[in-house]
Amino acid sequence: MTLQQLEGLDVKPLNIGNVPNKKWPSNIPQKSTTPQIIHTDTDKIEEVPRRRRSCFFWIILIGLILIGILVAVIVVVMIVTKLMITTTATITITTTTATTITTTTTPIICTPSCINGGNCTATNTCVCNALVWTGSYCQTPVHIFWSFDSTLQDLYNNFNGIGINTPGYSSPGYNGAGACLWLNQSLSQSVTINTTFLNMAYTSFTLEVWAYANSLHNNNPYTDNAVFGQFQQNIQDHSLHIIIRNQRIYLGFFSDDLQGNQVLYPNQWYHMAYIYDYSTSTQYVYVNGYLDNSRNLSGPYQGTSGAMTIGTNGVNAPNNYFDGCLDSIAYFGRSKNASEVLYDATVVAYLCFDNSSLLD
Repeated sequence: MTLQQLEGLDVKPLNIGNVPNKKWPSNIPQKSTTPQIIHTDTDKIEEVPRRRRSCFFWIILIGLILIGILVAVIVVVMIVTKLMITTTATITITTTTATTITTTTTPIICTPSCINGGNCTATNTCVCNALVWTGSYCQTPVHIFWSFDSTLQDLYNNFNGIGINTPGYSSPGYNGAGACLWLNQSLSQSVTINTTFLNMAYTSFTLEVWAYANSLHNNNPYTDNAVFGQFQQNIQDHSLHIIIRNQRIYLGFFSDDLQGNQVLYPNQWYHMAYIYDYSTSTQYVYVNGYLDNSRNLSGPYQGTSGAMTIGTNGVNAPNNYFDGCLDSIAYFGRSKNASEVLYDATVVAYLCFDNSSLLD
């Protein structure tokens, strides 16, 4: 019977009140009053989607949990990284702020001060004009040159002369050209250089000159023919006198002197060199390029004052004026060697020979 047939039946309720109370046989199971669930095929069909929905739910739930964990990890990493960056930046700022740079400038001082155009480039270090000045503070001239070509000026315009009693000039000079300084002994003519002091104390030097004497004193040791001088006082090593005495070349510091051996004669040109080597404490005199004599000194030249003079000096004054012509006086702030002196004398001698001068 189908479900539709059952629905068409007229079912009446059973009146069980009139049914006699009878016991059910023991071998027949009693009808349970507990409702029982009867599973049909339809129920099984509906259970499959429910299971699928349940699995899908758990998958989504687990996925959400994993995503949450991942997000949490990312957040933690970002926080830690930010803390590290903040800490590093703080350390860097602290280090930069603590750095201090201090600069100290030390003034450059030269004592004594540089003179004659010298520049103080470091403490007590003067840079001098190498062609003109030398010394610790540029106090010593490298070279002085008086040509006497109708002038008393120094070539470098530092030690210009002043004529005393109107000295004159004579032409030609020693090399057959130019002029020379003409001095008349009887008129006490000379030249003074007092514009700048020349400090020759405790230092080497060379003085060269061409000389032509009209007359030479040869009888009186106290009558000289002065070429150059610097007089401070008549005590040992304090009075420089470069002269001709007893017809011989003579280099004196006063009581500490050197006299040459070669006899000189009037009316002849001579190249004379007077040299002092402070390092060896030795005096040298040369005539026409060759060594005439030398000696060791008792002490160095110590004159620290006094004007330079040409044609006279303070020793044996007034009987020491030069009589004749002086030409091309050259001063060097060092001691020249024999080769240099010979070169100075012989090269000029060659020029003089070509010009038919009075050179011997």
